[in-house]
Amino acid sequence: MMTAGSNKHGTLATMTTASWMAVLMISLLQSHTGVHGWSVVSRGSTIICGRMSRRQGNHRPAFLEDAVPRRPTLSLSSSTSQGETETKDVVSEETKDVLAQQLLDRIAEVGQIGSVLPQETQEELKQLAAALEPYSDPSPARQQLRGVHHLLYSASPGGSSGALYKDKVVGKVTQTFCNETSFINGVQFLGSLLQIKLYAERNVLDDTRIRVTFLETGIELFGNELVRKPAKGQGVWNHLFYGRVETKTRGTILLRILETPSLFVIEQKIE
Repeated sequence: MMTAGSNKHGTLATMTTASWMAVLMISLLQSHTGVHGWSVVSRGSTIICGRMSRRQGNHRPAFLEDAVPRRPTLSLSSSTSQGETETKDVVSEETKDVLAQQLLDRIAEVGQIGSVLPQETQEELKQLAAALEPYSDPSPARQQLRGVHHLLYSASPGGSSGALYKDKVVGKVTQTFCNETSFINGVQFLGSLLQIKLYAERNVLDDTRIRVTFLETGIELFGNELVRKPAKGQGVWNHLFYGRVETKTRGTILLRILETPSLFVIEQKIE
């Protein structure tokens, strides 16, 4: 690790190591795309992501009560029905938060890379994720996404989980959304020293499914792009869950659960 007191030989050694890693990443990219089970396509478009807004725009603000006094209802059964509905909504929110916390706790125990876990553990995580599906916001595939989202768990055996070199090197995986269709899947190693970026676009198929097409792959070292080349890969992603949850361990987050068909669990912190 390079410290503030490193001499020029230490700096050179660090740069040499980083350069070697960059060459390794290029070699890995040439040998495979890191995308599991996708058909091959070729696209030449280029995505440039502008400055991201940190504000989460996916949740409607609570509407204020109408200032005009409402006429009292004369129907006792109607009033009772409304109270039951409100109670059910509260219970539903509480159940959603509990189920989400159970999933997050299990992920914290087993780690980010699902492909190295025993099959029974992977199945357990699938069941925990499926339990949240009835509590998803409506039309999860049509929700607008902004800013940076972080991968918590991936069952994919490919590089999209952040694992390289037979799972011995694990990077930090993010999704950065530029607009309604363009986003970047990024993997960071050694902090942000070395980054692999997969530029992609998404198109909504229906309320729960999107088609994702990868366009280009880039490698950055010390913040400078070394190479960018056309990418090959596309797939249909199914949304199991999309919604805001209150957690004990991670605060308030936007939680997304997808099948690509591998299970992915992704969060965005809500400030």
